[in-house]
Formats: sequence, structure tokens, C-alpha cells
Amino acid sequence: MEEKVIRGKTKKKPSAIFDYNMYMGGVDISDKKICHYASERSTRRYWKKIFQNLLDISVLNSWIIYTLHTGKKLDRHRFLIEIVEALCEGHERVPNPLVRPVVELPLRHGLVLLEGKKEKDCYVCSDRSKDKKSSTGRKRSRHWCPACKVGCHERCDPQLEHVTNQGLTRRARRQ
Repeated sequence: MEEKVIRGKTKKKPSAIFDYNMYMGGVDISDKKICHYASERSTRRYWKKIFQNLLDISVLNSWIIYTLHTGKKLDRHRFLIEIVEALCEGHERVPNPLVRPVVELPLRHGLVLLEGKKEKDCYVCSDRSKDKKSSTGRKRSRHWCPACKVGCHERCDPQLEHVTNQGLTRRARRQ
């Protein structure tokens, strides 16, 4: 334990803290120099913080060595810009070549079996009119026409009029 008098009172410090404070000066100066142009970003991954700190220390050390070796008075900001430009040199971003838009092929008319146990109302023979007496009710089918986007029984397919881009005509329904 080390004793120190502060404002007339004797304070005791552990020797580890005393030794740390005695030799900490160089680290404080280094931290002060690094903090002005720190590349550190907030992250939860500790290894990124360690890497960014090591990167900052190495850039600071390289700036000190550069100024001592060349004798040029180059400020740190300009030094960092020159490092970035040297690293990016020869790696200009080339715009992507124009890509032609993909043209969707028209869907073919014809019945296709629905996946699984799905069913659709048959467009031709299913009737959902409000008049309950004349209504024949819902007729479900496991087939459908992908181009028309309607369900249809295989036996009703000849009566279904497939119309492209305009939807189905009402004549396809049972009369």
C-alpha cells in the first residue's frame, strides 16, 4: 500500500494502482492522439473493437514514422486521405452492364392438377347465385387453368372459353 497526502488527508492506494498511474502517461498520450481520427464504430462483437483499435494504433505509428523519416510536415488527416486513396487506386467501381428485363412467357391454357388437396370452384358448372331455388350450388374441382386463373372440371373443359388478356367470357358458364 502506498500512502499519499491529498488536501491534508492521508489516502492509501494499492501498489498496483500506484504503479499503473506512474507508467500510464505514455498510453494516455497515445489514446489522446488516436481519438481524433478513430475508426472505431459501435459494435457488440468484441473482436471488431480490438481490430479497429489495432488499426488506429498502426495508422498513428505509421504517421509518426513517416513524418520522422521524410521530414515532411503532413497533418494526420491528409495522411489518412492519402492512405485511403492509395488503397483504392486501381479498384475503381465499374458499373454493372445493362441487363435486359426478363420477359415473362405467356401462360398456356389447359388444365393442370392443383397441388396437394387444394380445390377451386368450377367456373363452368358451379353456381353461387342468390336465388337458392334455382342455384345448383358449389362444384369443386382439383384442376385449374393457370392462364385464366379459374378452376374447372375435366369434363367441363370443352365448354370453357379460354380468352387471353381479357379474362373469361360469361358464355362459358352453363346456360
